[in-house]
Amino acid sequence: MPNDVLLNITGASIGRVCVVPKDLCPANVNQHVSIIRLNGSISSQFLAFYLASPGFQKFINDSQAGATRQALTKQMIENFQIPAPSLAEQERIVAGLQDNLTVVERARAAAQYRMKAANALPAAYLRNVFENGAMKNWPFHRLGELVELLPSKSISSNGDIEVRAITTACLSERVWCAPGSGPGT
Repeated sequence: MPNDVLLNITGASIGRVCVVPKDLCPANVNQHVSIIRLNGSISSQFLAFYLASPGFQKFINDSQAGATRQALTKQMIENFQIPAPSLAEQERIVAGLQDNLTVVERARAAAQYRMKAANALPAAYLRNVFENGAMKNWPFHRLGELVELLPSKSISSNGDIEVRAITTACLSERVWCAPGSGPGT
């Protein structure tokens, strides 16, 4: 139902929590989710924020049952100690948290946008140099005329000899080096 608090009670995602939005109802949950239906004495958002807090998440992870499978029981959930200030104070706290989390989400979105733009810059610089009109006037040669291509070798060592190797795992799309970090340094 709308405003129920859902708590994941099993598995690696134990402790995840959310408030059911009105537009998803009616809905069902599976056996990995506990429905916490409120009786009016606590705000659903306040409860969800408290259950999601780092301290309470640590408590959940420290108190779960089962040696090999993470799980919370109905009795464990019923025995959770939850702070219960007045509803007015809960709503004030929720409003402040929502404001702060909105600011955080905007900052995260802006940072992701800037990171996407920064990741696009190397390709843009390379295109600017190698795909512009001036390149059409440059002479072209077969690579074999300009370099010596060395075959790759299988390296083995005996004793305590240190062998350094560059493998395909070392390679990336980056073909430039920061000053002082490139070959020979």
